[in-house]
Amino acid sequence: MQVKVYSKQGVRKATPKRKTILIAINDVSDINMSHNYITHRKYAGVLWLYFDDIETEVLGVSFNEEHARQIIDVVTSHPGVDIYVHCMAGLSRSQAVAHFIARHFADASVLNYIESRVPFKPRGNALVDKTLEDTYNGR
Repeated sequence: MQVKVYSKQGVRKATPKRKTILIAINDVSDINMSHNYITHRKYAGVLWLYFDDIETEVLGVSFNEEHARQIIDVVTSHPGVDIYVHCMAGLSRSQAVAHFIARHFADASVLNYIESRVPFKPRGNALVDKTLEDTYNGR
């Protein structure tokens, strides 16, 4: 399993070489925007998520347990499949999701790669990281 992180701009150019699921993270204000920036046929599936890059809980805007469940469900229902994750910059929300996936579902080399991408904040957005961990651990 590979886990890769992209910015919104970078994912437009990405071309998976194997069966890949895309987790597409967008701002809440983008919920009615077109999904045309993604070439859907490149992916075995796309999980569209809408939450803002904030680290405090704000109803309807921040990452929540339902988002976490969707991510966990997608990863566990496609074992071994490559996962691409994108958000606007590819540094905070997507970094947190990718780090979580690498920590729990991939080997150490994938986790090392994810951590090397953003050494100043390898676990990305703290709320996303904590919510994923709590949901995964049944808290």
